Amino acid sequence: MQFDRIALGRQAKELGFVRDTFEKVCRLAELNKKLNLLKAGHLL
Repeated sequence: MQFDRIALGRQAKELGFVRDTFEKVCRLAELNKKLNLLKAGHLL
């Protein structure tokens, strides 16, 4: 998934987070979803 830095910056600011940290959390959450699908056998 492609992340838009401007949109992430706005969302991070609204939620009170540093953009870089927020972006890392979003990327890790996306990776976690993919790994769970792979583990369940839905992403082969």
